[in-house]
Amino acid sequence: MPKQKPDINQLDKRSKHAMYNMMRQLQEHVRSNIPAMIAQRSLTSFTLSEEETPLQAREQVLVVVYPQDPFIGEPEVRRMSVNDVRAGLINGRVRIDDSRGEGAQPDENGNYMYLPGSIEFDQVNAFYYTTFTLRMYERYARRSIPWSFPASRIRIDPHAGTSANAFYDEQEQMLGFHSFMFGDEEHSTAQSADIVSHEAAHAILDGIRDLYNESFGLGTRAFHESFGDITTVLVALHDDSLVRRLLKWTNGNLRMTTFVSEVAERLVQLVQDGDDYLAEHTLYLRNAFNQFKHVEFDELPFSSANPLDLSRQEHSYSRLFSGAFYDVLVGIYESMKDDGLPEYVAIYNARDAVGRLVMTAIESGPVGELTFGDIAKAFLNADDVIFKGKHTTVIKDVFAERGILSSEDAENHLTYIRNLPDVKLPASINSWLASAQFLENEILPALELSVDGELTPLSTHRNSDGNVFMTYFSSRSIRLYGDEYDKFKGTRLDIMGGLTLMFDKTDHLRSVCYRPVTDEDVRQIRILIAEMIEAGSIVDQLYIRSQETLYQKMPQGLFIPDSLPGKLDGTEYKLVKYPVIFDEVPEDAPEFEDYLNKWHKKKNS
Repeated sequence: MPKQKPDINQLDKRSKHAMYNMMRQLQEHVRSNIPAMIAQRSLTSFTLSEEETPLQAREQVLVVVYPQDPFIGEPEVRRMSVNDVRAGLINGRVRIDDSRGEGAQPDENGNYMYLPGSIEFDQVNAFYYTTFTLRMYERYARRSIPWSFPASRIRIDPHAGTSANAFYDEQEQMLGFHSFMFGDEEHSTAQSADIVSHEAAHAILDGIRDLYNESFGLGTRAFHESFGDITTVLVALHDDSLVRRLLKWTNGNLRMTTFVSEVAERLVQLVQDGDDYLAEHTLYLRNAFNQFKHVEFDELPFSSANPLDLSRQEHSYSRLFSGAFYDVLVGIYESMKDDGLPEYVAIYNARDAVGRLVMTAIESGPVGELTFGDIAKAFLNADDVIFKGKHTTVIKDVFAERGILSSEDAENHLTYIRNLPDVKLPASINSWLASAQFLENEILPALELSVDGELTPLSTHRNSDGNVFMTYFSSRSIRLYGDEYDKFKGTRLDIMGGLTLMFDKTDHLRSVCYRPVTDEDVRQIRILIAEMIEAGSIVDQLYIRSQETLYQKMPQGLFIPDSLPGKLDGTEYKLVKYPVIFDEVPEDAPEFEDYLNKWHKKKNS
């Protein structure tokens, strides 16, 4: 049932102030849609015939959301396509499935104008930003993006648990957002656009590259987290009010920490003192504006309490690539300004350029195991095909400076993809067999590619630009022998590699990414799994969902029988990636409590 409107006379001073701000913002939106007075009145029509609402007048509905983070902003009104929201908060790809109640219903005007403090507001905020994130990436990919599971819709539970966590669960086909109490107030992670878009990004990337979510490798796990953080930046830069505030605050200089580069998922160790600083410069641990550079795997600790250090923990290591992405964004923005574009236009153009680069890099990049250097090469692939190398200098310089891909390796890669053999796509690839025959008869001989293991067709699709992406995967099985694997000693593990081909709209081969499983991948994964076992992150059962708490632990691996019922009487086992990606604020983080204390004090002053 729709939430009952509050009695204005019963509200305290702080709530009245919030209500006043809400009404003022609503008035501004209404005024913006009133046409200016014109010199002559239009002709008046006289009819009693019943008419349908004009299509243009019903194409959008209004929703109230937090445009970034409830800790640093006020709720604002945004618009949604009427095709993307139906009563109960459902559309063709997303639906609300709230543990606390039914999905929000529209008011008499078809709008969803719920205020913070209601479960319906949390539902609308999570639904809006999940849908927005998916539609944004579909626009960049020039195609519909499937989920990794055989269903058209992903479920969203805005009240899935009672801690400062959020997660993507592939097996349950859902995004879950937890709530937590601070003082006498409840805060939901579903209220943060950053967190919602980050979790939605996990599901979107899993739909494009589902083998990434089956990997224990540092590169794949960290890139999943980096892609989530990249997504929060792109989503924020689609909000006009945030862009205007950003340019005003920075005076057009994006080479500083801002509320756009900061990610609200984990909070920084050091919260600056002073109310004025807190109001405008709230800092978070996951900041895309950083100076991290590549560190060799063996020099990385498994984890680190110091946020200034990189570690093998995926959230920590992801910051290296997130920082490189942000540098590419700023570099392209500055290049566009140098070409004479106004700042406001340049930031939107740069946003869309890097958005397309990210999606094309993923679709033309590795199928399974990867390093950040592999993704850097895929960025060069994407720029060469989409933008004819327009941003190559920026991309090369950024990844070289970060130590991710040297200038020499970048040049060698560009030389390779720009001198590919003249291979043309056949008129039709409509089956697994046709894809396999094309690989064997045309691709491998033309590329003179000696593959490590059998390549199996995985997918083929053409986007609306006419570009074709074909993928093949290979697998390598290993055994975990050694006392460091404790009770999991002898367990089998599959590691995935593969081949990606990209053809342009004329069906000519433009990009090749062959990334097999290497001995170094195997070595690193063995070390990482041993460390996970020691940390208690490998479990032997799936945790069952309940209304009180969704998961008691945050595991990374699952130990399962690797045999058919009745075979080998349970003596053969396999280790697989746990099907849930968790993003949590540590319960014992004193900086989180300090942050909330300062925010709570300021809010109630």
